[in-house]
Amino acid sequence: MKYGLDNFIADPPFSAIIGIILVVGLESVGRFFQRFFWFEYYSENRWLQYQNIVFGILLLSSVIFPIALFGFYLNYAFDFICGLLLVFGVMRFKQKFTLIPFYKKKDIIEVIILAFFFLYALVALGPVTNADSLHYHIGVAIETLSLGHFPICEEWFHCRLAGSGEVLNALGLAFGSEQFGSLLQFAGLVSIYGLIRFYRSSAESELGKFLGLLFLTTPILLFLVPSSKPQLYPIALTSFAFVLILEIEHAKNEKIKDLLYGATIALLIVSFTVKFSFILSLAVLGSLAFYFRSERRTVIKTFSITAFAILLLLFPFLIWKIGAYSGNIRETILSPLPGAFYGREKFLGFLRSYSDSIFTWPVSLLIPNSLGGISTILGVGVFFPLFANKDFILRNFPKYSGVISFVVLTLLLGQSSSRFFLEPFLWLIILTKISLINENNLINSKRFLAFKIVVFIQACLVLASLIVGVYALTPGSISLAQRAKVMLKTADGYDLFLQLKDLLPKNAKIVSSSLSTKSLATYSSYSFDWNPYVRDEESQTREYLKFMKDKKITHLIFPDGKNNFEGCYGNIIFEGKTHSANRNPFNPNIEYSFFVAELRYELLPDCYDFSRLKK
Repeated sequence: MKYGLDNFIADPPFSAIIGIILVVGLESVGRFFQRFFWFEYYSENRWLQYQNIVFGILLLSSVIFPIALFGFYLNYAFDFICGLLLVFGVMRFKQKFTLIPFYKKKDIIEVIILAFFFLYALVALGPVTNADSLHYHIGVAIETLSLGHFPICEEWFHCRLAGSGEVLNALGLAFGSEQFGSLLQFAGLVSIYGLIRFYRSSAESELGKFLGLLFLTTPILLFLVPSSKPQLYPIALTSFAFVLILEIEHAKNEKIKDLLYGATIALLIVSFTVKFSFILSLAVLGSLAFYFRSERRTVIKTFSITAFAILLLLFPFLIWKIGAYSGNIRETILSPLPGAFYGREKFLGFLRSYSDSIFTWPVSLLIPNSLGGISTILGVGVFFPLFANKDFILRNFPKYSGVISFVVLTLLLGQSSSRFFLEPFLWLIILTKISLINENNLINSKRFLAFKIVVFIQACLVLASLIVGVYALTPGSISLAQRAKVMLKTADGYDLFLQLKDLLPKNAKIVSSSLSTKSLATYSSYSFDWNPYVRDEESQTREYLKFMKDKKITHLIFPDGKNNFEGCYGNIIFEGKTHSANRNPFNPNIEYSFFVAELRYELLPDCYDFSRLKK
């Protein structure tokens, strides 16, 4: 079995090239099936042509996720699917295709838009350095490939949150591309841009151009695009679904209405399988779609389409989760952590209370903690919905009620971090744009001009940050030496596990306090993820120590200093120094010492010092 990200990727630049071809192949698949399902509708709507990759993700995820869950010849399936995507990608390139839109007539806004696309594409090509990605988004992908099926996690709490997004990451790694996940994020960026720029407006529309720029200058994209954390492309799925709901209301052809409704429900369900937090999108937008589609004569058909989509796309995931974690159907649907295990409630509390800002909502959407925190906010675009026509709001009350419900439920049940409000922010931009299409006086007013100026100032800040990101990350896709340099500086844990490479026996089983252990360690590893959530309770801690004993873990890797395992040590194998690493140039890398000790697992749990548990 292989362990460690470095053992799963092709040498640069081939890793990035493979990722690009796979994504283009996915676009080709989405384009073919969109034309197959609704050719005339597809040809008439330019914004729909930007959804090819999103549609491809919908189809791909629907196929490979059940295969991964139940381990149906996973590696053979990945090889076959990757091979097809590579062939389709090469063929698509021969058609002079490009993911980034180019226009014959260019003005200053078009040039700025192209600059943003170019820079976002470059940062997406950098190696995986994001802390969350290295923790479990890539870690679960590697486990999936190593095991031949989606992992069942006992001690690794964050792994329990994984879904179809991690399987897509695994698909990229199966063919040597670590950039596949971040390129899907970039594809999500293109998809959302197409909706905002072209839905209900022409390519020449000045308002459409401005709103396209407004979206591209949203600061939180700096965090989302160069990451294998599957969040931006699921937002593209739900935003696509939102626009399809608007289309359902106005479509006159019954067949098209059925196709639109079916696609909407499918997009929402797949987004939910990517990440549990999209259950709110599924509930709110699913209800809106049902409201606009179900009439007295169509309600049975609408129910049937819904039931079929759930049975095909969601049921396998629910059945797998019930079997893996012993939860019931209700909590499997409504909780990100079904089943009973020690530390569950504290971990849930951590997830719900997490915030990346010291400011309370909604100030946290606009103002970062520091200059280095600019990638955690939505920015000045949050003021754009205030320009909406009041009569339009009243006429579209159900849609606005859905958006407001989403915001309220997120505040009550989820995190207050800005990225969880990106969806309603995008939906409001689309609605506000529609309301302003004929409001020339307002668009040309001094108030709107002042808003434009502020957006351009924000654009300058985000553009500068992107340039810094390209300088810091993109060279890592050029050569092995450059990749190592980038990883050492920006990927936390890379230096530590590079020092330990080939130091331990090949059959070593390690546990480490580093969050990137599962992604970067070149040995069989187990997570220490459980410790912060049970360390106050001796009885709960004992259960996870028994797990370590049962798995016969042979080595501990911890920062130097006193810890509760001292009575369990065998020989000290290695002592060294390493440093924290991060992608933010405003956050310093801090040096610290660490050690590697043999673990006398047969003495667990009694050798553990319970007297020093946190009080």
